[in-house]
Amino acid sequence: MNIKQIVAAVPDYQFFFSPDAMLERTDCLHQQYPASLTRTVLGKSRFGAEIEMITMGHGKYSVMIVGAPHPHELVGTMTADFLMTRFCEQPTLLESTNATWHFIKMIDPDGVQLNSGWLGQPLSLSDYFSSFFRPPLWRQAEFTFPFIKGEHRFSDSTPENHAWKKALLLTKPDLLYSTHNCEFGGVFYFTSDGLPELDRELMHLTRQFHLTEDTTGEYGAIPKPDLPGIFAFPDEIEESIREQFNDKNHLLMPTGDSSAGYSEKKFGTFSLIAEVPYWRLAKREADIDVADVIRKTNALKSDGEKLADKFLPLLQNLTSRDALLLLEALLVPKIDHAPQNEKVIDNCYSALADYLLAMRRPSMLCKLTEIAWKVDKLPDAENMFCEVQQFHRQSINAIEDMHFLAPVPLRELVQLQAEAALISLKHLQTDHRGRNSQN
Repeated sequence: MNIKQIVAAVPDYQFFFSPDAMLERTDCLHQQYPASLTRTVLGKSRFGAEIEMITMGHGKYSVMIVGAPHPHELVGTMTADFLMTRFCEQPTLLESTNATWHFIKMIDPDGVQLNSGWLGQPLSLSDYFSSFFRPPLWRQAEFTFPFIKGEHRFSDSTPENHAWKKALLLTKPDLLYSTHNCEFGGVFYFTSDGLPELDRELMHLTRQFHLTEDTTGEYGAIPKPDLPGIFAFPDEIEESIREQFNDKNHLLMPTGDSSAGYSEKKFGTFSLIAEVPYWRLAKREADIDVADVIRKTNALKSDGEKLADKFLPLLQNLTSRDALLLLEALLVPKIDHAPQNEKVIDNCYSALADYLLAMRRPSMLCKLTEIAWKVDKLPDAENMFCEVQQFHRQSINAIEDMHFLAPVPLRELVQLQAEAALISLKHLQTDHRGRNSQN
């Protein structure tokens, strides 16, 4: 298969599909190509939305692509949609991959629905943070796989995670691609060990798309030597979670294993994550006053927490579905909100990324107070919403007025994620160390 030729066919997407549009597109493919795909209902989300897997092909290798592992990280939903469409339109291409492909477009449909206010239109910071939602760790499908090590154990999997586990059991994938993405910065990858040539090709892939390499990754990432932007999955997530929650005596872990850790232990699966950014730098690094960004970020964190302390105690009895989801995300230990300084954050990428991270809590608080007013009809909620909205709007204006960020064309993000999947499969197929499909 000609991988470059395949990804060249990615459409010039102008926006992300809404949950309804994603389902409609799958329905249309099924109607047009009924013999090309099989649909399996894996289960239902916490609030009753069906979670389905689409299977295509009959090749030797089993590949699973999972979209929306975090419900605000939606590039992978478009990557899955593109590959599904292409395989239906070109069955010989599907056959040439020698793989059976399994797609879960949305593993967390409830969370995606709560993010839907910024879908179906060109991406902007204002829209994104006016309808932002990310669940806490112990409610994420990605990090609630069963985990046991000594006295530390986790077994409280979410309904979405149960659906993911069922999919893994049905397919026993050779390649699992959990399609995360980040808000800002560069590209980085997580790969299982054992395919060094793949790691090198992924490193060059970022440069081919003229995107920045993220050499820091994220919390707990293990850099692979001499491979900037390429990281190994942690052997265990225990230490990172325990450190993050600052509770050295906590024996019942607040979250579980990752999809990569669980599938590797159960099935010997090779896992891939290709993190791509929604936004990249629009100016030269030298033109950015990092100290000023840090000051603005610290003020955002401090003032945002004051608003949360003021209003969250008044909102804890809300009962509507979306309010419950937002409350769970907001009523978590206050972590990663300490003031930063130039010794901790010493470049514009990390400074701007930290500002966007700090926007998450006030964004969800703004949405929560709006729901308290318009849905739960809580007395005085309109005044709460107006106060939080004013602060929220000012915080968005502060980052927009700096003109430091530019959206990355969605087509490029889908191209990179799709190419990463295809070259990973290519390298896996040339590996003769007895992976799942060869057992």
